[in-house]
Amino acid sequence: KREYSEEIELDFVISQTPKAGEVISDGLVIVISDGADPEVEFDLPDFVKEGYTKEEVEKYFLENKFLDVTYEYQVSDEDKDTVIKVSASGKVKRGDPIIVTVSVGDDLSQITAEVPDLTTYTETNAKAWASSNAITLEIEYVFDDEPKGTILSQDISKGTTVHGGDKITITVSQGKGVKLPNVVGQSRNSARNTLTQEGLKVSVKEAYSSSVKEGNVISMSPKSGTRVVEGSTVTITVSLGKDPSSVYVDIDESYVGKSPSSFKSYIKGLGFLNTPQESGSSYSDSIDKGMIIKHTTGSKNLTANITYVVSLGKYTLKASDFNGKTVAQANEIVEAANNKGAGVKLVVNKDASSQVSNTLNSCEVSGKTVTCTKPNGAVIPDSQLIQNDSTSVNETVSRVNELLGVFKNVSIEYQDNKDMSKGYIIEIRVNGSAQYNPNSYYYDVDETKIVVVIDDK
Repeated sequence: KREYSEEIELDFVISQTPKAGEVISDGLVIVISDGADPEVEFDLPDFVKEGYTKEEVEKYFLENKFLDVTYEYQVSDEDKDTVIKVSASGKVKRGDPIIVTVSVGDDLSQITAEVPDLTTYTETNAKAWASSNAITLEIEYVFDDEPKGTILSQDISKGTTVHGGDKITITVSQGKGVKLPNVVGQSRNSARNTLTQEGLKVSVKEAYSSSVKEGNVISMSPKSGTRVVEGSTVTITVSLGKDPSSVYVDIDESYVGKSPSSFKSYIKGLGFLNTPQESGSSYSDSIDKGMIIKHTTGSKNLTANITYVVSLGKYTLKASDFNGKTVAQANEIVEAANNKGAGVKLVVNKDASSQVSNTLNSCEVSGKTVTCTKPNGAVIPDSQLIQNDSTSVNETVSRVNELLGVFKNVSIEYQDNKDMSKGYIIEIRVNGSAQYNPNSYYYDVDETKIVVVIDDK
């Protein structure tokens, strides 16, 4: 087996099972290092802004085991070995390609070197030679029978003199690699086993498919037939079956009068993903309390929200709920009940023979109607009590408003009467007549019309 390791170098043994000296019973497993994991992330320093030298940058990448760092050299006004530019910044992976541009001062060509036989070098040593001589090293990776990391060729021959800034391209073996088998159409577990047996890692994604059976592979990346490095990750996309939002099912069975639990079981059996939820409650004369009054029906997709309304049972209208209540309070009771479908009605009859009051009495229930009486009468004082030795028109008007204010229809007229003093009441007319029963008889405060005539001269 091969595994990444932060401690063990590439192609060296990490472990073995059984250990040395133990008896082999079920085979021998040897774990070989794939070197440092290229997927590990680092937060790069700002090498340029923080004034790193080439040596300091090399040390950083070496200590953190970066796998693909190239140094390019450029003539500039900066001092020699000053880092001018880095191709990556922020968060990067260890295996990401990174190019570091380094200043060689004002003349790169002064650096000369004789090209060695790079095919005898390791890739790391080739990079080190190029870096130390200001040579730009480009690497082309190919699959080959030679071991991984072997330098197969170079485009500038051994012994050639090169100058700083020149470029050399080398071809490096990635080993034989693995030709990806086709796992499309296989089950998730079968595809995983096929790929791991080839020394590959597997990443799984999921997606809906109208054509591929649930649990089987829809696609793979890279595609089958592609040659990849052993230990590479292959991503397979596994079918979740048909997209439930595109699958419609008829809710055609009525569960009115039945329990919510039975309706939930029915909906689950149809394949819906969401459990039905209660959307409200309402009174019902025919459906028992706790049973369903109505629910979602018709053709719905499998992701739809299914709801139902539960019965509160039959609403009981009670006279005692209204006696002693104000009209406003009684209307609130009726409105709250009717908001739940009770369908009740309040009738208020006025009783002008009783002293006016804000509360209802004598409430009676008939079917869904409650009829109540609201006392609605008041006495009309005689003129002497209203006037009460008033000495001005304003005082008399104020007394009229005070003592007759409960009546809804009161008006004041002004006349000149030579026999009376200013501010005195000349006459009180009730419903058009000056003859009325003061201080004892109850008059309807809504219907009675009162006119008070006052001397204003």
